[in-house]
Amino acid sequence: MPIDPELLDQLRMCSRDTAALERLVQLFEAHAAPAEALAQQQDLYALYLLSLELTGITDLDQLCHQTVTQGLATLRFDRLALFLIDYQRGLLISTYGTDMQGNVRDEHRYEAPLAETTWLDEVNNAPDHVQMWPDASLYDWDTIIGTGWKISAALWDGQQVLGYLLADNFVNQQPPRPYERLLFSLYGSMVGRLISLCYANAALRHTQELLQSTEQLARIGSWELDLATMQPYWTEQVYRIHGVPIATTVNVADAINFYAPSARPIIQSVIEQAAQHGTAWDVELPFINAQGEELWVRVVGRARYENGKITRLYGFFQDITLQRQAQQQALDLALEREKVHLLQRFLQDMSHDFRTPFTTQQNAIYLINYYVEKLNEQMLELQQYASGRLPLQVQATLTACAELGKSILQQGAVLKSSGKRAVKLVDQLLDMARSEYTSSLNRHLCDLNALISQTVAIYQPLITPQQISLSFLPAPKLPSVLLDEDAFGRVVDNLLDNAIQYTPTKGTIVLRTAYHDQQVILEVRDSGIGIAEEDLPHIFKRFYRVDKARASHSGGSGLGLAIVKQIVEAHGGTVSANSQLGKGTTFTVSIPAADPHSDGVGSTANAGVLG
Repeated sequence: MPIDPELLDQLRMCSRDTAALERLVQLFEAHAAPAEALAQQQDLYALYLLSLELTGITDLDQLCHQTVTQGLATLRFDRLALFLIDYQRGLLISTYGTDMQGNVRDEHRYEAPLAETTWLDEVNNAPDHVQMWPDASLYDWDTIIGTGWKISAALWDGQQVLGYLLADNFVNQQPPRPYERLLFSLYGSMVGRLISLCYANAALRHTQELLQSTEQLARIGSWELDLATMQPYWTEQVYRIHGVPIATTVNVADAINFYAPSARPIIQSVIEQAAQHGTAWDVELPFINAQGEELWVRVVGRARYENGKITRLYGFFQDITLQRQAQQQALDLALEREKVHLLQRFLQDMSHDFRTPFTTQQNAIYLINYYVEKLNEQMLELQQYASGRLPLQVQATLTACAELGKSILQQGAVLKSSGKRAVKLVDQLLDMARSEYTSSLNRHLCDLNALISQTVAIYQPLITPQQISLSFLPAPKLPSVLLDEDAFGRVVDNLLDNAIQYTPTKGTIVLRTAYHDQQVILEVRDSGIGIAEEDLPHIFKRFYRVDKARASHSGGSGLGLAIVKQIVEAHGGTVSANSQLGKGTTFTVSIPAADPHSDGVGSTANAGVLG
């Protein structure tokens, strides 16, 4: 009985043991359809039909399930199981198998280390990767349920073993068919190739998904133009950039019209040059998509030749709007930095120039007061020397001059006070500008207690006439902090100035430091006039003054506390205020302590918490 040529070709494609297959063919052709040969041909034809059915399955799990199910039903195996190899984890993983009644079941929970599965070596070392054991122990999971024959075939894809098929005769106890080994070998080869195809399809899908994700992240797609039909082809990302539904039919003219009017002649020219001379291009052009969004796109093009003739153009299309915006932002930032640099130089240069007129004014006021005092002394001596001997009119003139001198001294004192206030305002404005336009602080490890002690020592003699008690209570072993000492010194100065201005004669000002929750804390508490509750949320705003009475009393500009807030926040800290009218105000500054592992950081032990 001759074998169908188409069937024979299919079997040859699947067979690993060509010699055995040829012997089987000779057996069929030598016998006039004996019962055994007929059964063999029926099983081989069933295998052929099954291969056609399984070939249409692309899901690996479904393929494993159908391999076991159809192997039992179509090829008449008694019990059948399919195992896959996970080389990365070194495991043999079961998929589907047959229970003791011959029913297919899910066996994914079974895994075994490859190195500990000894029967695999016997299969792998067999000439055709098929091994039969005539009298073997038969298992259900890990339990021996009897003895019988058992057979295993490697799932071979032509390059490597992907898994194994395993069959036995536990259910019906039938002897193996004479061609059982060959049939099992053919089935294993066929399933191995189909599993390899599933892996390849899965890898291809994964690659496509990665490519699509990459295209979406990079906002880049590919395109192609058939010069014979002038019909463009776009990937999905190109459609998205254009803002049109995927698979929308477009022509070259439609595509060019998406470019900004000024860019259309450019893209037309590069396409013509590429079509005629094969000139490659890489241009960045303004673009307007279907939703009217203004974009920037990068278009890269190349020519493709067939038989020496340019037949297609192809390349990449990318939305570079974000890159262009980033470039513009970088340029704007560079210009802004240059402005800041120029402003810093201006502040440095003008700081001296701003103060010079006020210094000259103060010197002039001092000389005027000195000359007026001397003139008054001379007139007083003249009156005493010529008492009763000068005409009444001259005496009246001398008296008037003395009164005028007193008035001049009084106005000079006012002018001197105003000059000091003006100098202070200029200093505060310069401090505010520096804190706004200085890109970084010159910070280093600093002992806050030492910095405050120096400042308090400077202020002590200044408040003696007001009989204000000024004291500092440092926390022992306070951790170091990273500070710009010049900048943070202005914080302490401004808080002390504020406390002194609003603390009456014989009042008290107390400064304290502490350490709590990785924060170094400075507290400035006074017994002054206090701040109303409704004003507290606003006191750190620029030029905010609680009321006119306080402004006239202190000469404040409303900048001191705003400068404090800016400098403290630049150090990564916070500042807050608590106050009651008539009882005083407490300002609390909190700065992160330096890394305790840094050089020069002191111990934090015994540092008190403010109570």
